[in-house]
Amino acid sequence: MAEVLLQVGAGVDCLNSLDKSPLTMQLRFGLVDGARFLLERGANPNHGLSAHLPSDTMAARIELLLEHGWDINRGQLLHGANHGHGCRVQTWLKYGADPKIADANDQTALHFLAARGTCRGAIHTLVEGEANIGATNADGDTPLDLALKAGKQVAAEMLRNLSTKS
Repeated sequence: MAEVLLQVGAGVDCLNSLDKSPLTMQLRFGLVDGARFLLERGANPNHGLSAHLPSDTMAARIELLLEHGWDINRGQLLHGANHGHGCRVQTWLKYGADPKIADANDQTALHFLAARGTCRGAIHTLVEGEANIGATNADGDTPLDLALKAGKQVAAEMLRNLSTKS
C-alpha cells in the first residue's frame, strides 16, 4: 500500500496533525521493515522523529537510523533520562549520544536522573562518558543540587563520590 501511495505522489516526509512523519509512526510501533522501506525511498531520519522508541527493537532501529544519516543527538537521551529509563540512557550512550547534551533549560541527562534519584547505573555511565557532573541548569542547579533538593540521598552520595574521582 505504501508503495502505491508513494507512486501517486504521497510525501515520504509529510507530517500529520501531531507533527509525526510516516517514519516516526513505523518506528513508534516497532515496525523496522516499514521504517527501512521508507528510509530506502528517501525518508529523512531527522524529520518529524519523535523521542519515543519502544525498547523491544530499539537497538535495531537505532542502527537503521544511523545507517541513513540520523543525528542521534536529537533529544532521545534527554527524553529517556527525563522518564527515568536508565537502560535506554545507557543504550543511547552506547550508540554515541553526547552525554553533555542539554535542553533549552540547560538540563542534562545527569540533571534529570539525579532529580529522580533513580538509574544509578545510568548516572555512573554518564559520568564515565564525560558528562559534566558540575553543569548548571538555567536555575543554577547542578545534578547534585537537584538530588539534594529532591531528597534523593543515595543519588546525591553517588554524585559526590563520582565528582571526587573525576
